[in-house]
Amino acid sequence: MSLIHLPKKYTLRGVLTFIAPPVFVVSLVVAVILLIYASLIWKDNTEMLEESEYTRLYAAAGEARHLISEEELNEIKPYSAAAGNARKSVSEIKEFMLGDLYLNLQARVAAFAEERGFDFVYFYIPMTDRLKIRSCATIVDSDPDPLEQYNLLHEPIPISVEIEPNVVETYENKIISVNDLSVSSPGYEGYCSGFAPILNAAGEVIAIVGVDVSSENLITIHGTTTFLTVLLFVIIGLSMISGSLTYAVFIAGNASLTKKLAQSKIIAEIAKTLISTRSATERINSAVETAGRHIFADRATVFIYTPEDDNTFTPAYGWDKFKDPIAKYSTNFRADSVPFNRLPVREPDTAAEILSCNDTRGSEEFKPVYEMYGISSFLWLPVYLNGSLKAVLSFSDTSRAQHWTAADSDFALMFADILTHALAAEC
Repeated sequence: MSLIHLPKKYTLRGVLTFIAPPVFVVSLVVAVILLIYASLIWKDNTEMLEESEYTRLYAAAGEARHLISEEELNEIKPYSAAAGNARKSVSEIKEFMLGDLYLNLQARVAAFAEERGFDFVYFYIPMTDRLKIRSCATIVDSDPDPLEQYNLLHEPIPISVEIEPNVVETYENKIISVNDLSVSSPGYEGYCSGFAPILNAAGEVIAIVGVDVSSENLITIHGTTTFLTVLLFVIIGLSMISGSLTYAVFIAGNASLTKKLAQSKIIAEIAKTLISTRSATERINSAVETAGRHIFADRATVFIYTPEDDNTFTPAYGWDKFKDPIAKYSTNFRADSVPFNRLPVREPDTAAEILSCNDTRGSEEFKPVYEMYGISSFLWLPVYLNGSLKAVLSFSDTSRAQHWTAADSDFALMFADILTHALAAEC
């Protein structure tokens, strides 16, 4: 049996060279499609949650207005600020609040809030001036704290389009109104609210009921979605870079591109670490360790800049091949000490300066770094957030001199960019 030899252009390398470009293009298209699809899923989930919470607030506000009758409101009004000069005395108001009518109403409101899972349910009587609502007299509140609750002794609450636009909308249009759930209620940070009008037989708004629920979950989900979307863009982008570098290495056989490919894969691995379900400290420490090991450093540390705390740098995250760097750096460092004093506190227009020294023991400028901290070589770069210095990323050696290459600097810059997103999410 004879062997059949393919012509050169039909060798395995030739075939792979021929099919690599279209395969690479298809891979890029699939990556973009997956990115768009994942973004849409996150967006849809957030919108579904908002829609669910909106519906709950809307329905609860409509249902809560039946907790009080028009007759009860007529009995209560003379004891409220809405009675103006004809308002009862403080002693009479306190006595009325201990009566069956008021206590029963208070119990109904508190039970409704507890059963429906709302933080607060309360009732207002609108106070108008020239047919415009200017303030509201408080009637009753589900808040159990007598010092915080809205009751008949509370001062009227100012109402305006800027302070309580949804109350104004409810009063003027006689409709149920729910605030934008992507932000807190204006003037009441941390809560989302729904309001419903209570009408008399003539169709006039004689009271308004409000229901509040904490907006913490929604705001957290918005922030997490934004953070995850950014990281997903980074991961997909880095995957594309990895694919590009792989193709370039395959075609050109360039050794330096192979190293960049490895760096891109490490950065992608770090980005995945930062979106894991572990705590923020564990995620960042793990990412710092991966970066430190990749760059063959003895120690990797993130110092947080705290200008409000005597203008110092505090070791917050890190990894040490021999020991815990946070324990090693047990004190904060002043911004005027070497080499922290070389870092501008405002982000420069040009690229951030990377500070490095291959051997501090033989450096006149950086010898204090070895004497004070035992660092024989280092690669430091600032991390800026919103134009201001947020942190310093430090790779260092304590056991030997090390020659920091351009590839090391490029890797440190890529890692610092990822680290900026992680630190921003913790602010």
